[in-house]
Amino acid sequence: MKLLEHDVWNIFQQFFYDELTLVEFEQWIYSTEDIGEIIGEDRYLDFISFSYQKPSALAELKKLVSDTYEQACPSGLVRKRVQRILCGFIDGTFNVVAGCRELTQLYHHGHTWIPIIFVGLDSELDIVPPAETHHLWNQEALAAKLADLEPLISEHGNTAKTEAIRFLAEYFPDEACS
Repeated sequence: MKLLEHDVWNIFQQFFYDELTLVEFEQWIYSTEDIGEIIGEDRYLDFISFSYQKPSALAELKKLVSDTYEQACPSGLVRKRVQRILCGFIDGTFNVVAGCRELTQLYHHGHTWIPIIFVGLDSELDIVPPAETHHLWNQEALAAKLADLEPLISEHGNTAKTEAIRFLAEYFPDEACS
């Protein structure tokens, strides 16, 4: 089966946004034919010759992935990430708390085309303990806190879904959520 350009950029996005580990990405690079046809042979050689074991590998590889993606599609990495988060709000596959936090970070890093409503939702949801801190909590206390916050999370999830539908229809009319 022929490698599709869409598949390559999806893998790049997944790695860049920590949905694929460095090891998984490395295995994909070495086991996938025809990548060079899509990203260019010189760039492909950069990935093949990359030292995946060095201490700074993750940061350097993310830079290489970002540079490669941006060369092919300027601002595409952030644009696709925003689209992916918003589609996740719509189909329920992306946590509203984590998604609004990420959209807020992107907004504050200069991507002010992201609707400010998501920054506002994030501000109201900042009382929700981040998932990465759940292991630090007493599990009973965490469960009680999350139960208390469920109505707020649900209400803001509905708002995020509504705003995502509106924004995607206006700014991504030809790119349906998949």
